[in-house]
Amino acid sequence: ISFNLSSFIMPIKYPLLLLLLFVVICTANNSCTKSPASSPIVPPPIDTTIHSTSIVNVYVAGTTIIRGINQAVYWKNGLMTNIPSGPYSFATCIYVYNNDIYTAVQGAGLDSFNYWKNTTGVVLPDTLGFGSVTTALTISKGNIYATGTEHEYPYLGNGALYWKNNDYAVHLVPPDPPTSHDSWGKAIAVDNQDVYIAGYLDYKAVYWKNGNIIHLPVDTFLYTYSNANAICINNKDVYVAGTLNLNAQSHPQYESIATYWKNDKPFRLTRDTGSVANSITIVGNDIYVAGAIYSIADGFRAAYWKNGKLFILSSIYSVANAIAVNGTDVFIAGNINATHATYWKNGIPTSLGDGQANAIFITDK
Repeated sequence: ISFNLSSFIMPIKYPLLLLLLFVVICTANNSCTKSPASSPIVPPPIDTTIHSTSIVNVYVAGTTIIRGINQAVYWKNGLMTNIPSGPYSFATCIYVYNNDIYTAVQGAGLDSFNYWKNTTGVVLPDTLGFGSVTTALTISKGNIYATGTEHEYPYLGNGALYWKNNDYAVHLVPPDPPTSHDSWGKAIAVDNQDVYIAGYLDYKAVYWKNGNIIHLPVDTFLYTYSNANAICINNKDVYVAGTLNLNAQSHPQYESIATYWKNDKPFRLTRDTGSVANSITIVGNDIYVAGAIYSIADGFRAAYWKNGKLFILSSIYSVANAIAVNGTDVFIAGNINATHATYWKNGIPTSLGDGQANAIFITDK
């Protein structure tokens, strides 16, 4: 099974795309082009019925809206389960291991819990004592790895870090008292005990391998800001998906470009059209990237690219936050009209109700 979990999470500097805090996005080893298609493929109209005939289990994490307030939830084959995290919360990552369901949850007042195993909250060490946020997690050989950021008050910084087995935290950007900085771990993958984390440092896309930072280059001097949203490893090749931006403070619409990096080399998925890339997965020799493409008439429209060929999932405002591939089936989690949780299987949408779909995971039945 191949999957890639990602949340559509942008820094709080990008309020328009803040369907959640960040997408975060959740990545695993076996889940993880170059030029856009000239004629995108548009799938059939929206089907709002729940499909339950798949031979796989489809897990989606996100949020539902209860009396106008977000509540973290996950769906299994369309059936919703509340995560007891309280109001103003949302799930950004989901991982299923030994029939247990792990979700990373964020929101107001949730610093005491970093992730949930089924419906039990788990607290991770807060080494600085000022609160931490978990954005993504993965499991490798029975070991649980999670990443996010730790608040560094009174230095007004956020420091990327990761945890292993709930026991200890590894600071990817050590606190620097004289200097305020902003860094986040947004996606995590483990390959042969090597730990890879994608994110950003001071509005520049980076990833860390076993704590060592790699700065991701851009292929044009115009885009001085960037963000890494997802990561996966395939045959020792490192793939990272993210977005180039003209201005760290602006909304990433026409001013952003969906991009992926292979072994630190950037490949833009659009040139003159605004776009975002939230998730990436590799199956065989095929590269899948999920996100959205921007037009002045329609705003963002959910989309994905397979080897650079563009597939548009909806004709109205929407976004794709996560992608998973099982055999020849392509599963994508996202939103329609920003507040309607949806997943697509091979371009056919399934409604999950009011809310947001931020992450997806596929298992055999």
